[in-house]
Amino acid sequence: MHADQRPYRELYEAILDYEGDELSRDVLTPWLNAADEERRWLEAFGRRRGSPIPDPTIEELWRMFALSRVAQLLIRLHPAQLPSLLDPLGPKRVGSRACHPFLHEIVAVEQADDEPVVVEETCTKPDQDR
Repeated sequence: MHADQRPYRELYEAILDYEGDELSRDVLTPWLNAADEERRWLEAFGRRRGSPIPDPTIEELWRMFALSRVAQLLIRLHPAQLPSLLDPLGPKRVGSRACHPFLHEIVAVEQADDEPVVVEETCTKPDQDR
């Protein structure tokens, strides 16, 4: 593990070990209060400009990977808490966009005995502009 990943690994383990009802108050907020360096780094990373935008270093990729692992854990175990972590770190939320069949895929298939194929959910309208 790279040293830049350590804060995220500690947060990851704290989330896994948590048994209370106030994850945001007890785990996420204290971690964020101590994470000013991460907040500043992510803000600077998001302001990168250029043509092309400069490639991230391997260490930066490791750092982003570690953050993504924490986000995935929250999505899996405490999805309502994800904004409590990410909003203070500064990423911008991207609203839902219309989907295009080329860019999306079947994510689940359930077998039904002697039943016709039924599509239960699709995107609302294909994005024709892509």
